[in-house]
Amino acid sequence: MLQNYLKIAIRNLFKHKAYSAINIVGLGLGLASSLFIYLWILDETSINQFHANKDRIYQVFTNMGNSGTIMTWGTSPGPLADLIRDEVPEVELATRVTNRSTLFSVGDTHLMGKGALADTSFFKIFSFPLLEGDAQNPIPGLTGLALSESFAQRLFPEGDAMGKMIRVSRQYDLMVTSIYKDIPSASTLQYEFIMPFAIQIKEDGDNFNWSNFNFTTYYLVNTAAKSENVAQKINEALVKVMPEVAEEDGSVPDLFYGQLFSENYLNGHFENGRPDGGRILYVQIFILIGIFILVLACINFMNLSTARSAMRAKEVGVRKSIGANRSSLVGQFLGESFLITALAMGLALVAVQNLLPLFNTVMQKQISLPWTSVSFVIGLLSIVLVTALLAGSYPAMILSGFKPLEVLKGSMLNNMKGVNLRRALVVFQFALSGVLLLGMGIVYKQMNYINSKHLGYEKDQVLVFSGTGPLNRSYVQVKHDLENLPEIEVISRANTNLMPVENSTSSVSWQGKPDNESMYFRAVVADNDFIEAAGFTLIEGRGFNTQQNDTGQFVITRSMAKIMNKENVIGEPISLWGQEGTVVGVIEDFHSRSMQESIDPIVIMNQPNWVGTYFVRFKGENTAAMLAGLEEVYKKYESEVPLRYQFLDDEFGRLYKSESTLSTLSIVFTGMAVFISCLGLFGLASFMAERKTREIGIRKVLGASVAQIILLLCKDFVLLVVVAFAVAAPVAYFAGAGFLEKYAYRTELSAWLFVASGVLMVLIALLTVSIQSYRAASADPVKAIKSE
Repeated sequence: MLQNYLKIAIRNLFKHKAYSAINIVGLGLGLASSLFIYLWILDETSINQFHANKDRIYQVFTNMGNSGTIMTWGTSPGPLADLIRDEVPEVELATRVTNRSTLFSVGDTHLMGKGALADTSFFKIFSFPLLEGDAQNPIPGLTGLALSESFAQRLFPEGDAMGKMIRVSRQYDLMVTSIYKDIPSASTLQYEFIMPFAIQIKEDGDNFNWSNFNFTTYYLVNTAAKSENVAQKINEALVKVMPEVAEEDGSVPDLFYGQLFSENYLNGHFENGRPDGGRILYVQIFILIGIFILVLACINFMNLSTARSAMRAKEVGVRKSIGANRSSLVGQFLGESFLITALAMGLALVAVQNLLPLFNTVMQKQISLPWTSVSFVIGLLSIVLVTALLAGSYPAMILSGFKPLEVLKGSMLNNMKGVNLRRALVVFQFALSGVLLLGMGIVYKQMNYINSKHLGYEKDQVLVFSGTGPLNRSYVQVKHDLENLPEIEVISRANTNLMPVENSTSSVSWQGKPDNESMYFRAVVADNDFIEAAGFTLIEGRGFNTQQNDTGQFVITRSMAKIMNKENVIGEPISLWGQEGTVVGVIEDFHSRSMQESIDPIVIMNQPNWVGTYFVRFKGENTAAMLAGLEEVYKKYESEVPLRYQFLDDEFGRLYKSESTLSTLSIVFTGMAVFISCLGLFGLASFMAERKTREIGIRKVLGASVAQIILLLCKDFVLLVVVAFAVAAPVAYFAGAGFLEKYAYRTELSAWLFVASGVLMVLIALLTVSIQSYRAASADPVKAIKSE
């Protein structure tokens, strides 16, 4: 029997090649889209999940209140880790981490490495296994150094790195005391080296204090600990050390919060001091998109199958007449559904395998099909099973329910059932497509808003690179040489890039600052001409310049001036980290971080000896010549370290790379969903045209034009699409509003977006239906009447 079912299924596939191809391709596209989404979600949810202690590792976040607004930062004061380790019994280990890119020199080999300074407990907290070295003390004292396996091979290509001396940053001679396995791509911590944190403490000197929130702190709790209790005890311990941070009523402040490190990647957005979504929102959105696309493909399969049901009617009638029961017919048609689904899955796997490199490039991932995973294979088989049942059950029940007497008498077409259900399925299809189309439009509109919004400074035509010792020591001459190039307008320096500004501190004071309120700010240290080089919008006063001897002076942002609450802040005394000066200028607020976060108040201090990041504003008329001139001047002063630069607008793009990439992905998958919906509409149009063959023939004989017949066939479908959009619009509106709430700065949900999307859906539906309607309207009416 199974062999017979298979033969019939294959015979029908080849007999109706066009519709078989549409069925397989449509279902294959749906399965391929869902597979891509599944693989992406699998990768996203695997980030930071490989650590053995993933359920016990926490990162400290700092809740800072300014003017009634709570801002949450991922950095904390340097001394906090010692306090946690000593005063909170549930905490077993704690480590501080600060990222650093620096020069490594071994003989004539000079390499820039990206790594971090951390406490020796770093390797005990995180699962970065050592290949060589003392597991108890991998980076001892001030001279130890841990290298990743690949970075060690680059530094010592012909020998073992263990025990070798390396010159680091042209000022430290460190010994390689540990080599660790290369960190997998499923980690947000990507380090080529780990240096002792004791070096950072020595460098900071008196600035290593409770006022500067410059470090990331992680801690490992015991198995019995509860995260809420630990966070409470951390804040209680802080009050003992710093009573001034207590609330006005003496209660313990909610200053520090501990979040599971394994959850931060997907839940990195904070609201009112607690996690409130993040990338998990995109995961949830694409889960829904994947389900929607698969459901759309199944509905498409149903409509195409039932649209051609008349061609199977006599077969069903004959089989029932010679004794076939309904269950055997259901089995036969479900078997055909399984065959088509299996072929579609095969097509989907081929497409995914071949398009994965492109997908990985766009998404900046390293995803592969896990063929050796038993769970993946079982998952594929389950998808085939569920899809085949979902797509094939309804057609199987319809086809097997034909009455043999009516079929063989030729009256089957006049008694077809399920038209209303098929119309409902089309409405459902286009409602889902409408939600996706509107959702895509909202995401695109938000990304366009982000890209077009003025940041508070001119990000275009600014180049940024890190200076080195020789460059900084000869800065006056370097600045002179570069500004003499015709393509360059102005040069300056700062201690940080502007995308993003990480430095946070409470060590800002001025006359009249409230004594009983903890206030936190972003801090930037800059050189002369920085305001002009970065392109800030000056509101009052002036920027830094050499003629005014501005060392130690300050420029502040509008929001900082508002917090100071002075009638005129120009000339007001202010201090940062104990460095006293006066306010010489006020600039417009600028975005130093994601637009999901509110703008922070920022102070910019002029201190030329504390800076090393170069900002080069150029004209943009001949960028190639500018780069060539820059390279020549750079090499004049720095022969060992290659020039590595970024354009500031590219840095801005990287900050929103995830949103931009996911926006592109949503456009692709929304287009796929609409295309699959059109296939379903095409199926229903085929069915309706087939039912009305005689009616169309009679109307043409009586003088109806092709245009009138097309209008007759199209109007019902346009009505279905209008109903579908009426269902989709409010759903998309509320979902879009929820999405935009995650952004502190966001676009508006404008009416034109909904109108344009509705018109586009109607036009797409008209185009799809018109193709089949034109074929039916152009047919010979004599043959049409004769056929019935």
